[in-house]
Amino acid sequence: MGVSVRDELNTTSQSALIELPIARLLCHYTCLSVTLLVYVLLIPAWAIAEPVTESDEYIIKAAFLYKFSKFIKWPSKQDSETSASTFDICILGTNYFGVATETLAEKTTGGAQVVVSYIDSIPFFNDCHILFISKSETKRLGDILQSVANQPVLTVSDIDGFVSNGGCIEFVTQDDKTDFNINSRAAEHSQLKFSAQLLELDKVVVTK
Repeated sequence: MGVSVRDELNTTSQSALIELPIARLLCHYTCLSVTLLVYVLLIPAWAIAEPVTESDEYIIKAAFLYKFSKFIKWPSKQDSETSASTFDICILGTNYFGVATETLAEKTTGGAQVVVSYIDSIPFFNDCHILFISKSETKRLGDILQSVANQPVLTVSDIDGFVSNGGCIEFVTQDDKTDFNINSRAAEHSQLKFSAQLLELDKVVVTK
């Protein structure tokens, strides 16, 4: 039996947290539950819990950015399996990830080397396979989405209402749970093909 998308995402999130420094893991004797069926037990139930920090939250988000590439197919011009030597993940705006994306630079997807870039200006669509839009860009979100509209770019953000405004994937975090919603129509307009497994996670939001 093949590995399911749930298992893939579970493994990715666990690996991301294991890569935290040992001292921090000991400090965080807690249970970090991540919706999307990603539940990671860090410590015994009897241990004194410390709140999950924003940096830990972005470690999970960075892991998801990478794993999305396994369940989404780009058009041939942007397809890492056929033509590109690199798979480009762009972070637009303030870098809330810190060093969380450093481990992604050691990975490959579809035979292409993952490259993470931090940018301040709106990129030409060919520059990015995945464009993560930071919360700092809320005021110009409309302009950003318009610049990559109908182009093969997976837009991802944790800005409130992102999918309702035309973004592809929106991270939602509440009570130490990181989840995401998918705007299937935006993905279709971007010429991206989401795997059936990903769409079956019941996180699909179709907007007008």
